[in-house]
Amino acid sequence: MKHLYLLGTVFALSLAHAQTGNFYKNPKLVSNLPYETTAKADVIFQQFPIYSDNIISTADQGNNLVIAADDFQLSERTKIDKFIFFVEQYDGNLTNLFLGSRLYIFEDNNGFPSATPSNAGNAVAVINIVNNPAASSISTTGSPTVFEITVNISTALGSDLFLEADKRYWVAFAPRVNFSTPIGTDLDEVSYWINGNGQYAVPVVIDEANLSGSGFTNWTTIESIWGEPFEGLAFRITGETALGTKDVYSNLKKVSVYPNPATNVINLKPNSKQTITKTQIFDMNGKLVLSTADSSINIEKLPKAVYLVKVFSGNELIETTKIIKR
Repeated sequence: MKHLYLLGTVFALSLAHAQTGNFYKNPKLVSNLPYETTAKADVIFQQFPIYSDNIISTADQGNNLVIAADDFQLSERTKIDKFIFFVEQYDGNLTNLFLGSRLYIFEDNNGFPSATPSNAGNAVAVINIVNNPAASSISTTGSPTVFEITVNISTALGSDLFLEADKRYWVAFAPRVNFSTPIGTDLDEVSYWINGNGQYAVPVVIDEANLSGSGFTNWTTIESIWGEPFEGLAFRITGETALGTKDVYSNLKKVSVYPNPATNVINLKPNSKQTITKTQIFDMNGKLVLSTADSSINIEKLPKAVYLVKVFSGNELIETTKIIKR
């Protein structure tokens, strides 16, 4: 799993110890939780956690912040109840260090959030919660390193929040953590937002104060940082439509292909009632390198490269996506 890392001391308050633009992968965070595709009854939007990747998204007890964001869209005008985010932390003690949440909802501006946390005057919503469990709470999961953090929107804002139908929004989120050392000195304390099955714009991250020395002081796509696909971030939204109904609406792809990147095997899981009948894998020159009806595909013999995966249900092409073979 990947994390936004700086060589040496990361996000230390003293930039004298920082080096620019170094990002490391840390294999220590492995959740062992199953990939899920079943939405809860009251969910009106869902990006299911995949647990194969993540990006740093964390705030300290002061004003230091590195935050990620992903976009979403609803099919009806909706009163928002809660946002639930899937995060992980290697130390496994995030429930003890959790202080609250920082959350922003922005409109879309050509595939990026329309504003930043430091210049959020035109934000749809700005939430900065400290020590208010009714407004933001944390719960454990089946893995000691994975947590769900809930933000109760009406409680946090003190008023109801309605989002419009068929309009693209961005949610930026970071838990507030009571770090025992300057933010990022102990990377095992840092919180990371888990990847999910996104479909719209590529998720982004921002480090406005350049705490890492990496220079990502504007919204930057996670894919451009890693140089490989990063589909989305895991979260769900509960709420009620203007008609008083609660309907599941999700930006689910018709088929989830995971893990990505992959080494030996990729798995295909339909997110609808459609049946997968054939999968074709092409190299970037358009040459067909593999065709199978299996839902678990062995790619061990393929050279390391980027490939195009096409998934069919009968004669209908239902999904096209890229994978990286390591």
